Amino acid sequence: MTEGKYQIRVKGHLDSNWADRFDGWKMRLEKDGSTLLTKEVADQAALHGVLVKIRNLNLPLISVRYTDPEHEEDSRDSANKTK
Repeated sequence: MTEGKYQIRVKGHLDSNWADRFDGWKMRLEKDGSTLLTKEVADQAALHGVLVKIRNLNLPLISVRYTDPEHEEDSRDSANKTK
C-alpha cells in the first residue's frame, strides 16, 4: 500500500492542544472515548512517522485502517449493508 487515506484510532479524547503534534491529521472525538486521526498520506514512511510519534507520546493505539481513495464509497456502502 502506498498513497491512501489512513484512519488511526487512539484511546482517549485528545484536546485541540494535540493538533500541533499531529500536523495535518484531522482529529475527531468518538462517542466511545477514543480519538480518530484521519489523513491521506503519500507513502508508508509518512504513516510510520506518525505511528512512532504515537508510541513516543505513550498514546494507546487501538487500530490503523487503510482506505483506498478510489474505493472509499464502495467500502462505506458495503459497511452500511452489513448493519
